[in-house]
Amino acid sequence: MKKYVKSILAVVALAFSFCAFVNVFAEEVKEESPKISVVVTVYNTEKYLRRCLDSIINQNFKDIEIVCVNDGSTDNSLKILNEYAEKDSRVKVVDQENQGVSGARNTGVREASAKYLSFVDSDDYVDPKIYEKGYELISSNDADVYIMNWDRFFSDTNLVKENPYYDFKVRVIGDGKDTIRFPHKTYGLRLGVVWDKIYRKDIITENNFKFENDVYYGEDTIFNWILFTRVKKVITDGNSLYFYRDSRPGSIMTTLNNRRRIENHIAIAKHLVEEYNKTDYFKGAENWVNGRIFGLNYNFLLTRFSDPKEKIYWIKKFLKDVDEPYFKKHNFKNNQIETLRNIVIESEKNAEKEKIAAKAA
Repeated sequence: MKKYVKSILAVVALAFSFCAFVNVFAEEVKEESPKISVVVTVYNTEKYLRRCLDSIINQNFKDIEIVCVNDGSTDNSLKILNEYAEKDSRVKVVDQENQGVSGARNTGVREASAKYLSFVDSDDYVDPKIYEKGYELISSNDADVYIMNWDRFFSDTNLVKENPYYDFKVRVIGDGKDTIRFPHKTYGLRLGVVWDKIYRKDIITENNFKFENDVYYGEDTIFNWILFTRVKKVITDGNSLYFYRDSRPGSIMTTLNNRRRIENHIAIAKHLVEEYNKTDYFKGAENWVNGRIFGLNYNFLLTRFSDPKEKIYWIKKFLKDVDEPYFKKHNFKNNQIETLRNIVIESEKNAEKEKIAAKAA
């Protein structure tokens, strides 16, 4: 009997030792994991890519991984990425067929392993202190999102200093819903881009947030608007730590025609409407939601199309995709919507008059 008891005790001791080893190993692996994953989406930017990668690699804060998603580039971008990956073990290259910036960012999120997540466009560059400062503030304040200020430039020598969106004191903002419901109280917080922020990754993954593939640009807006309804704490910093290249030849913003632009604007509005109808997160923020929807659409619909038939086509599409499921459904009053409805009514009346006149002739 004693022999069996000794054997059992030996097995139990061995099990405890194994569990302790596993815990220690897990802690070591945990410690070895990078603190921040930097997702760089790349498509035919060989001219700017080295400057971008150098600015990330040469950070004061070294504990990062750099997830580079080559989104079907046809120039030397992939060759440059592989070159950097050979020199620096923190650089991870994912090569995929072209899916657009949304698909590339979604891939980057899946491949990222750190607790915190940042995005960099491959034609931009960052300050050497961006992740040192960002990690210190987001981790010490237990925040969900850190937001910095940024500057833009039109060439390597033409830096344009932006007016700070926040004063230069660090500010903590509470419930993320306040950034949508009461934007004037959040120090001018901008939700239109992702590259001026560091996110806690599990906010994205646990809520299954994605960048929408049917949006050519402005995918950042949808992503942030929906994500910030789940955010509990935001910390802002007025220091300019990101440098955004504006109006690059060949970029999406410089190549889209009017048809694709309005198609894109309507897609953004549709996603916001769908989210509004699906959850109560936007309730109480109707005026701000309305402003975002029309900020992208109203003037564009009225001014960008010289062909009357084309203008009417897109106004009808906007009314069908946005007015019916949002303004009409909830009985929201909006003068701009009334203007668009009246344009269609007047157009149909004129078309009917022309039809009658044609028959009479």
